[in-house]
Amino acid sequence: MKAEYSPAAIGADDLSAILARVDRYLRRHGSAYGETPIPADQLEDVRSDIILAWLADDWTAREFESLSKHGRSLFPPTLSTLGQHLRGVLFHAGRARRRGWRAEGATRRVADRRRDSAEFSGTGSASRSADPALILSAVESVSGELILSRRAAQDRTRRRLPLKYRGGVSVIPVDAPTAFKVMKRRNTGGYMLSVLARHPDRTAIQIERWTRFNFERVGQVPRRSPARSKTRRTLPPGIGSAECREAIG
Repeated sequence: MKAEYSPAAIGADDLSAILARVDRYLRRHGSAYGETPIPADQLEDVRSDIILAWLADDWTAREFESLSKHGRSLFPPTLSTLGQHLRGVLFHAGRARRRGWRAEGATRRVADRRRDSAEFSGTGSASRSADPALILSAVESVSGELILSRRAAQDRTRRRLPLKYRGGVSVIPVDAPTAFKVMKRRNTGGYMLSVLARHPDRTAIQIERWTRFNFERVGQVPRRSPARSKTRRTLPPGIGSAECREAIG
């Protein structure tokens, strides 16, 4: 670093260039199609927070932190004065983007942290996308037809193998009547003493073992009846065995 950096001595021309660079950064990363969109009513607040954080920061401490953690300077000697200003303001712009454009020191809600952890699992978009083989398997399960190319279908026909199979996904209608669901619990038992006859010198008794079979209601299940049979699931419009067969050629 040529000298101790301070944004206080910035000129009017350099300040205009820096503000334009911040606006371009926000348009790139905070647009509706960017990685972290900024609501339209918060754009000016985010812009002001970045500029204020840049002007009020202790750059001597920042420089020492960069040297101690990363072993390199924030402002190498080859940077011009304008380059140092741009490096400083983009440093705070990147920090604002990583904390979701929130003000410095603002805490995130628990719901936001849970949503982010569910949406961003650390894998690439290709790994999070659906596997084409699984999509074809699901279509086959619902339609009951094998998704084969023309050559594969001709080969199966030549070998007298079926092109369809019994299957499909069926569900019970949501308006089907319900019945109580019970679960078997542990039996209880004991002994019962009965007096059969009383004599002057003795009493005739009988001992019987008894067992009680215990059941407990744990909820409700759809009632199956011939009038309320399962309903066959259908594929969404535009997705079927014919479309998939045409896609694989």
